[in-house]
Amino acid sequence: MEQTTFENGDGDAIVFHDVHFPLASGITQKDLAARLMTVPALRQEKAKFWNWLGDIPKGRLKASKSGNLAWDTTMEDGARVFGNVEMKGRILHLSTNSAARAEKGTALMQGVLNDLVGRPLTEIRTIEQMMAERPVHKDTAGPELPPEIATKVGMSRSLLKF
Repeated sequence: MEQTTFENGDGDAIVFHDVHFPLASGITQKDLAARLMTVPALRQEKAKFWNWLGDIPKGRLKASKSGNLAWDTTMEDGARVFGNVEMKGRILHLSTNSAARAEKGTALMQGVLNDLVGRPLTEIRTIEQMMAERPVHKDTAGPELPPEIATKVGMSRSLLKF
């Protein structure tokens, strides 16, 4: 059986990368936010969350040449979302959907933040791994009805049939 492969709009295989930058000693989230505000490619969505944006493509994104499924995220104005940057405690998180984007984003963050952050650590997950990590949901029909009520509901339903 052939496995479906997903690609982003750049033609890169979808493999999720979470790059964690520890804040340097004595550096605050406020220090990082001030520096991140100077980056034109970052659009702030919340106090501690930015979208890392790329160009607005002229026309439609190209379909995958390899026959794989192509997937990308865009903003309302059409700008492509290359990743997200979020501050959580003493860590700055960069999330992307490919190795190439993680490499570019890491270089961008290190260039902008320089000595405000330490050496990053990267967590990599495939689509299959993320799906396996999802909690298994029980039937969402709700709690089981007692037999006497279930019988009444069943009888009521049968009366409604035409």
